[in-house]
Amino acid sequence: MDPRTVTGRLTRLGTLVLAVDGRRWALVGRGASVSPSPSAEQHRVLEQAGPGTAAAGGLMDTLLNDGALALMRDWHTRLADAGAQLR
Repeated sequence: MDPRTVTGRLTRLGTLVLAVDGRRWALVGRGASVSPSPSAEQHRVLEQAGPGTAAAGGLMDTLLNDGALALMRDWHTRLADAGAQLR
């Protein structure tokens, strides 16, 4: 998939809302029973990227939200860097 076809935004509450091929997705940065486990390829890409902004989410985000907001900010940055049309 061409990342330039992805549009979306990061809400004030930390939800990354994306639209891909006419379908809308709301990513909240926390796992759930309906969330698939990350693939080996996803783990490899994150390991190669090294420490990201997700680690610098701040004490309150870590304590109250398990770092979900920082994780979504990190993904917003990565997707935008790949060419996604995000605001």
